[in-house]
Amino acid sequence: MPQITAIEPQKKDKTRFNIYIDGEFAFGLDAENLAKEKLQAGQKISNDTINQLIVLNEFVKVYDKVLRFLSYRPRSKKEIENYLKKQQVGSRVSGLVFDKLAKYNYLNDYQFAKWWTANRLRFRPKGKNILKAELIKKGISRQIIEQVLEKVSPNLQEEIALAVARKQITKYKNLKQAEVLKKLTSFLARRGFNWETISDVISRLK
Repeated sequence: MPQITAIEPQKKDKTRFNIYIDGEFAFGLDAENLAKEKLQAGQKISNDTINQLIVLNEFVKVYDKVLRFLSYRPRSKKEIENYLKKQQVGSRVSGLVFDKLAKYNYLNDYQFAKWWTANRLRFRPKGKNILKAELIKKGISRQIIEQVLEKVSPNLQEEIALAVARKQITKYKNLKQAEVLKKLTSFLARRGFNWETISDVISRLK
């Protein structure tokens, strides 16, 4: 049976250790799993255990990458799934990653949808139709989308649409009123505002 011949801290990261088996480097392992598995030099180790530890080693590296991916902004579950596929991470390690993310509540599509909606309304104002399409693309369920968007009041949508229209209308200075209103209607529709909101905004601008 193979034998662990040495366990040495890595030079660049003292929280990780190099495991040598039968005199040759076999894999790296973080301090938490090293302690959990109670590995020590001179210990006999089966090939099945070696393979399990190699999977754990890959998991730690992938999990660290996912945490960096999450550090830039919140992510939906689908975004993380797509990231892992792009990194060509196998299903076994992906499962371990999702289990740990769920344990620490890093996977919460409802909270993500709330963040995405608030962020869009503040920095890139759009109507509910566009917000809904964006959230669907992010893999958010329609039930969650409805729960989040129903909290965006019609009055808030109208005020956002009005602000967007007033900014856009400055580009139509040389046009007649009828043409201005026509262009504004099309513009607001493309930004995802419903017809009721658009109608109210156009009436106020007149």
